Amino acid sequence: MNVTLTNLTFTFPSGKRLFDNRSIELSGTGFYPTSPKPYTLVRGRKASAGYVGFRAIQHPESQFALHFLTGKNGVGKSTLARIISGLTSPQEKISGTIAFDNNHYDLSAQATRSFLYEHVAYASQRTDDMVAPHFTARENMALAALPSYPGLGILKKYNGQIFGIPMDIPAKNISGGQRQLLSIAMILQKKPLILILDEPTAALDEQNAIMVMDTIKTLSAQILCICICHDEELIARYAQGKNIRL
Repeated sequence: MNVTLTNLTFTFPSGKRLFDNRSIELSGTGFYPTSPKPYTLVRGRKASAGYVGFRAIQHPESQFALHFLTGKNGVGKSTLARIISGLTSPQEKISGTIAFDNNHYDLSAQATRSFLYEHVAYASQRTDDMVAPHFTARENMALAALPSYPGLGILKKYNGQIFGIPMDIPAKNISGGQRQLLSIAMILQKKPLILILDEPTAALDEQNAIMVMDTIKTLSAQILCICICHDEELIARYAQGKNIRL
């Protein structure tokens, strides 16, 4: 799957601009629409019937789709992640398009932002923003699924471990690396098209950083992963997609 941003310009409410008609292309495996005719958005409207879901497929010839986004502070890495994740505010102006293969979406349209928010998962570098420390991993997983689950019965779904994380220990008692993996598992429940990770190893020691990156590398065989990272050694070790410097 190819993901391309074309003629991207972002303007903060203050008037400061980023990117200035920049184009960025990412390629790799990921979640593809179950329908052969996914909808396109024209000026914020659905041009045809939308697809109802995604299924994970992996082509035999596909490579790991783990891309790194690097650059100095203030160049727009986290802003770009917010754009792709549909997490921008109405006060922030965006122009340009984003395309998934041959399906193009107008980034200025609210419908596009809603589509991206639904199908792109964003993992913050601050796990405290995502993981409730006094809840167990099982309870955190259920909490993340709140908009779609009917009750506590979903807790029965998570038996044993996910990513090697004990499910019935308070999150405050597991390692920083395990909390990072838990936050990733929580957002993967919505079966995203793209997984964006903002500095996933920033607060981790070397052992936990390697554990997290090994897991992300494995995930990237099935989903397109974009990782914001400053650690050149980790980038050299794990990058198998593009290393985009802003």
